[in-house]
Amino acid sequence: MSARGKLLILDDDQDLCDLLTRASTRRGFETTATTDPAAGLEMLVELDPDVVLTDLNMGRMDGLEVCRRVVERRPGLPVVVLTAFGSMESAIAAIRAGAYDFLAKPVDIDGLALALDRAVQHRRLSDEVRRLRAAARAAPRLDDLTGESAPMRALFDLVSRVAPTDSSVLVHGESGTGKELVARA
Repeated sequence: MSARGKLLILDDDQDLCDLLTRASTRRGFETTATTDPAAGLEMLVELDPDVVLTDLNMGRMDGLEVCRRVVERRPGLPVVVLTAFGSMESAIAAIRAGAYDFLAKPVDIDGLALALDRAVQHRRLSDEVRRLRAAARAAPRLDDLTGESAPMRALFDLVSRVAPTDSSVLVHGESGTGKELVARA
């Protein structure tokens, strides 16, 4: 992974693609660009970009359709939309279609780099939240078990190691010692 992230640029203007590619590469992004939005969408799985940068008005497919298709294929992947015809209505339409950010042309390269950095950071944080939630769901539930003694800490450690396995475990002890709590963990 590059330091700042992977960027996929979709714009039907080859000169702008070249300019944005040079500028983003100089700023540390690993950049791929195409003038064919449909081909770019096909690259999503292979490239696994951290952010997509697309023009709003393109001949073959507009940026709103790009946003919708990215959301369908790769939920959570941020899309930054560029347009020479920026209006409040087009910005709202882009956000509703799934855009993460909306920038007007002529593009300020530093502002664009900041927007891309924010989008990449958002993606990474979202991925981390998903990973942590999955780990929390898979982790044994020891919330109801209490105790600070060495035997209790040893029990917590043992339960934490055994709970994620498919092994059968016999829990025995006197009535009221928490066997059911251990079994649920």
